[in-house]
Amino acid sequence: MYLYVVPHREECRKAVELVHKLGLDDIEVVDIIERRITSWNLATDLGTSLVPLLEAGEYIIAGYENVKSYLENLKSSRTESTNKAADEL
Repeated sequence: MYLYVVPHREECRKAVELVHKLGLDDIEVVDIIERRITSWNLATDLGTSLVPLLEAGEYIIAGYENVKSYLENLKSSRTESTNKAADEL
């Protein structure tokens, strides 16, 4: 999974903080300025240039509130799966 951000934007900073807070280490944070990715590239390749932008397999999640909701649900489902697996042992 990739989280595309512009570091100086508040919503992007909050999204990066949330990734770290939730311990979602498999999400790669991509600074689009540092990587020289233009908004045109994002829009052409992923269908939108709204950041923060999460590319999660076949899903594209744009905007902080949408990204936040997806990440919280992802963390919750992973926690439930881990707990279920532990119960089965």
